Amino acid sequence: MYCSKCGEKLQDEAKFCNKCGNAVSENNTDKKNQNNNNNINNSNNNYDCATDNDISNTQTKKQKSKKTPFVVLAVIVALIIVAVPIYINYNSLEQKIARAEKNIVWHDKDFDSSYPFFEGMARVYKVGVGGDDKYWFIDKEGKKLTGVKYHIYENFFFDSLKYEASMRKYGLAPVAKEDKNGVLKYGYVDKSGKEVVKRKYDIAKPFSEGLAVVAKEDEDGHYKWGYIDNSGKEVVECKYYHAEPFSEGLATVVKEDEDGYYEWGCVDESGKEVIECKYDYVDAFREGLAPIEDGDNKWGYIDKSGKEVIECKYDEAKIFVEGLAAVAKEDEDGHYKWGFVDKSGKEVVECKYYEATPFIEGLAVVAKKDENGDNKWGYIDKSGKEIVECKYDEAEPCREGLVPFEDGDNKWGFVDKSGKEVVECKYDAVGLFREGIAAVAKKDEDGNYKCGYIDKSGKEIVECKYDAAEPFSRGIAAVAKEDEDGDNKWGCVDKSGKEVIECKYDYVEAFGDFVEIQRLFEISYDGSCYYRNNIYDIIYYDSFKNFEDSFSNHDLISVAKKDEDGDNKWGCVDKSGKEVIECKYDYQVRFREGLAVVVKKDENGNEKYGILNIN
Repeated sequence: MYCSKCGEKLQDEAKFCNKCGNAVSENNTDKKNQNNNNNINNSNNNYDCATDNDISNTQTKKQKSKKTPFVVLAVIVALIIVAVPIYINYNSLEQKIARAEKNIVWHDKDFDSSYPFFEGMARVYKVGVGGDDKYWFIDKEGKKLTGVKYHIYENFFFDSLKYEASMRKYGLAPVAKEDKNGVLKYGYVDKSGKEVVKRKYDIAKPFSEGLAVVAKEDEDGHYKWGYIDNSGKEVVECKYYHAEPFSEGLATVVKEDEDGYYEWGCVDESGKEVIECKYDYVDAFREGLAPIEDGDNKWGYIDKSGKEVIECKYDEAKIFVEGLAAVAKEDEDGHYKWGFVDKSGKEVVECKYYEATPFIEGLAVVAKKDENGDNKWGYIDKSGKEIVECKYDEAEPCREGLVPFEDGDNKWGFVDKSGKEVVECKYDAVGLFREGIAAVAKKDEDGNYKCGYIDKSGKEIVECKYDAAEPFSRGIAAVAKEDEDGDNKWGCVDKSGKEVIECKYDYVEAFGDFVEIQRLFEISYDGSCYYRNNIYDIIYYDSFKNFEDSFSNHDLISVAKKDEDGDNKWGCVDKSGKEVIECKYDYQVRFREGLAVVVKKDENGNEKYGILNIN
């Protein structure tokens, strides 16, 4: 222990310092030691305090640092919550339509009608005198793409699809314009309307398998036919008397021999004559074989090498479909009797029917004559078994595994491919199945047909209460009810039977283009095309297998109401039945690719057209 005053070391239990006499108490401590201790303690305290503060500050900073991302995230989430409804509303169909209608640029209407848009442009046409119709193109703003009016090589709806198929798949389509001598000359335009192949041909067909048929008139007034590619290069010289589109890599061509007789053969895509022009007729290749007619008017089949794989012994022959082809032999009364052969030439179905269409889904429609000489229709399978007896006045092709049949008492039902009755014969009329549903009809007490729908089990999913019913397409079907004035008012039902669009419109087109394409496919493949010798129509339709993809996903349905003058005013509803475009336009509003041509009269009664763009 030390004196707190002088620092002298004190004896234990001393009361006073021996050096300075300072009284010693319990609170006295060694000054130096105390100071040192105090210094140490103060230093430690200061260190501790500093460290605690530093740690505290550091932790606070870390806590703040950890909180910062959460705060930012919360702000972002809040902004999203606020922005998304605004964005959704801004991009809702109603808002898009409102903006589109506000932004329509109106032009003087100088055409009679228009086709729906494809690849960003629409084809319009004006009916001329004596069939001198004119066609041209307009873009998304309604402007003419070419500035000139063209003729299209053919002008009815069936062939306009070929035109569109050519443009969609190959980017080119044929058009024509009169030259300085008033003669139509054909060339090709691309999707922008630019003339890619100059107008120098007298005939030009749409592209098929990368090549297009063209023809020039020679000095004797005869057409000479050849082929061009999409650059306009004449890959097969215009020297043939006739030429057909390519099918499975080969095309049928015709030469005239020294005696003036036509001889048929085939060329490949290089122009090489791989099948000699020596036949009286060569049809298109399908499934690797083509029907041929020899010089004795007998028919058989060749393969792509030109080898005659089925002897020419029939009086007529059609193309192969599903592995079988219809062939005919003339009987002693001069009637053609039809049967079927396979690719080996085996006659798998005897030639005994008066009519026979190609197989579809494993069944073919065939006909026998009754005692009155009238055709009675039924169905056979590929073994020749008569699944449905030939006793009906009419028959439709198999669709979705079921075929309609009548029980002899004018009541209709359906059988499956084995001939088993799966839908009872209790209806007065039936349609084909599409999307798993078929339209059916029963007569009411007044003899009027009332229409509804059944599924494949025969369940009546839509009661037979409508006065008209269309096939289903993309989940809905157009139906009609007769009003008090006897006029049909149209709406739509869904597959549950719910009337999603009220029957109050004078016209409803539920995805009409798509339905029309489906119908054309049915026409093509039910045999009528084959028996019109129009197999080539089918070739072009290959481009339409994904036709539905070209529709916008807005699912807008064209509808019309009559105004006080009895004129149709057009608008659109969505699949819920909401009228999203008021019925106010003078021309049908048909959307494709989010675009539609609309027509409206101005205050002076002049027709104007514009483009609704809801993309």
